[in-house]
Amino acid sequence: MTAVSLDERLGRNAEITDTYEDAYEPIENPPTDAVVLLPDTYGGWLNHPFQPLRNDPGFDGETVYALHNEPFAIADEYPDRDLYRYAFRGFWNPPDGSPQAARVQPVTVAQGERLGLDTTLGTPPGATSVTVRLSGADETSAYYGATPTDGSVSFSVDVTDDTLTLVGENGRSNSVARGEGPVVATAFIDYPGGTGFTYRVEMPVERVDGETRALSPELEWCRDARACDGAAAYVPGYGPEGIFMETSLDADPNT
Repeated sequence: MTAVSLDERLGRNAEITDTYEDAYEPIENPPTDAVVLLPDTYGGWLNHPFQPLRNDPGFDGETVYALHNEPFAIADEYPDRDLYRYAFRGFWNPPDGSPQAARVQPVTVAQGERLGLDTTLGTPPGATSVTVRLSGADETSAYYGATPTDGSVSFSVDVTDDTLTLVGENGRSNSVARGEGPVVATAFIDYPGGTGFTYRVEMPVERVDGETRALSPELEWCRDARACDGAAAYVPGYGPEGIFMETSLDADPNT
């Protein structure tokens, strides 16, 4: 009886260890001369649950780790370092096999009177339509509808000091007033019968002397839209065939 019980416990611990290894794998060899933004999984605690990710006392090591809450302040503090974002898919609950996957995403900083975010999303076989929604001020929204072709759909978001403009592949555009907080676009990929899934793109932005500064967006895909708010990070190579997200952030595009 003891042997059976011990085998079960060892097997359970091995599964939890595998989950930790999957979560930490992208940062086993962290980028150098860099700052890596970490999620605040348990609130304002930098090293919990990321105990292996320690800063040198002078915060000047080859890799510096910081919570993601104030990314622009971090970028200003380390202007000569490359910026990255660590994200994982799921909730931090290793006993239940979560996170399922993780990534380290390079982050671009762009600033100008007008910013452009180009986005291409994968549309797996069988998808019949795509509806993109761009959130504006005062609960307003801009929409773009398309039929998937060649396994993807693309759109862009132009950002100025006071306006957000959603531009579709067909060149049609729809503008809304820009509010405070991040720029958020969601895309619902529909299948026959009303089933489907959601992509979510959230780009941190701030106003700087009449211009806009932005960071590469956080990317998510989820079968349940309620999970698309921090628990469904897009990890390249993880998910069904045809799932992918590509973005490009530029200052003063088309000039």
